[in-house]
Amino acid sequence: MSSSSSSSCSRNNKPRIYRIRADGNVYCKHDMVAVKRVAGSRSSKQWNEFYGCLSWLKSDCKFFVWKEDIDVNWYGEGNNNLVEINNAFQMKIANLEIEKTVFMEEDNKLRKKVGLDFTSRTYFIAALVLGFVFWFFTN
Repeated sequence: MSSSSSSSCSRNNKPRIYRIRADGNVYCKHDMVAVKRVAGSRSSKQWNEFYGCLSWLKSDCKFFVWKEDIDVNWYGEGNNNLVEINNAFQMKIANLEIEKTVFMEEDNKLRKKVGLDFTSRTYFIAALVLGFVFWFFTN
């Protein structure tokens, strides 16, 4: 699930396109997770948070959006988007629980097939044999 929104940047008033996916992260045009930073003392919005591209120095990406713009555009719509994100997370958790169960069942079947089904009885017998071998070679 992804959504695109636009926001205006106060520098040049050009709309900035960004995505917020179900994981809650903001993505730039390169489909990379944008990093949240804080404006420094030279900014007119000192100490305000903003998002920028992770590789803005390397790739010369100019992605920039104030966090407050995202909050207004994304979360300010009656929190419908938050409900969608929460539902997506709940669905993902349920799917992961199902996958976990399937993998555990498959793991148990394979362990039994290969003979690696270790139970407490198996560990007891192994300890008994190792103890006997140790006793035999030390006497």
